[in-house]
Amino acid sequence: MRSGAQPTLAHVARAAGVSKTTASASLRDLPGPSAQTKAKVREAARQLGYRVSVGAKSLRVGMQPTAAVIFDPAIVDREHFVDTYWAQYMNSMILTASAAKVPVIFVSATDTLALEGHQLDVVLFMTQDAMIDQLEGLGFGLPLLANATSAFTDPRLAGVLMHDHGAATTEAFGQMFDVGCRRPALIFGRERTRLGVNEVVFREWCATKGVEPTVIQLSDGDDPAASIAEIADLMLSGIDSIYTLLMNPSYVVEASRAAGKSIPEDVKLVAQTESTAVGVWDVPLSNVSFLGRESGKIAAQALLAAIDGNVEPVVHMPHLFTARASSGA
Repeated sequence: MRSGAQPTLAHVARAAGVSKTTASASLRDLPGPSAQTKAKVREAARQLGYRVSVGAKSLRVGMQPTAAVIFDPAIVDREHFVDTYWAQYMNSMILTASAAKVPVIFVSATDTLALEGHQLDVVLFMTQDAMIDQLEGLGFGLPLLANATSAFTDPRLAGVLMHDHGAATTEAFGQMFDVGCRRPALIFGRERTRLGVNEVVFREWCATKGVEPTVIQLSDGDDPAASIAEIADLMLSGIDSIYTLLMNPSYVVEASRAAGKSIPEDVKLVAQTESTAVGVWDVPLSNVSFLGRESGKIAAQALLAAIDGNVEPVVHMPHLFTARASSGA
């Protein structure tokens, strides 16, 4: 270590003869390392003069609390898809934190070194994908939060912010089942693995109803013509109810015309969309919205609670299912 340089977690880990992950877990008193290992790591930190530079209010009396948000650039920089949920989320989070006089630093998951030198009180990962490779480098004593699917938890997190995607899926298909649909299909426009909980819950729901599930991800969700043709073939196979994720629901409308089908007479449709009131054609669209503004406000409130040490382990985020004519409501 250079003379005068501040010791880092890597220095502590090297001095204790352990990995950075073990050093971080030991300093934050997480499950895993033995009591002997934790004591060795803490002694190494003491000898090196490694101090908690974030989250230790006793060292920061009178200083302004500051939050950091680490985001996945893929969710805000898509050439073909503008995810307005995240725009609404971020705007609402900024407004709520600003009203509480807590500044928020936004950093890309690809450039978390930009956080070096900042005194922070809490970090929020906007998505679990942005988080996985970053956790161990953030030191100890710092509350960490993450947006995640309901299938994800991590013991290093003080709190997980979750939408109940599974419940939204069963609400959508449940309503269509109630009006007589027995050939349901879950269609992903892209990123099927990111919302894998939807598929898991959908298959479980189908098993309880005694119906056969169909789950597909479009070959190219950014190609309208190819997507429409793929969905039209699905309709011709006898599918009678569809819930779309991460795609333009107008593809289903065009596919129904190409297949000589009618919505909602032949095929019922629910779409996950950004808005709570959507009409893509002459039949009002049934939709699930995950309410970006409300979710961003809740995220900011969770940041503030974490600064005070009062954050809940699971913070529930809202969604709204609105049944309209497209699903036979």
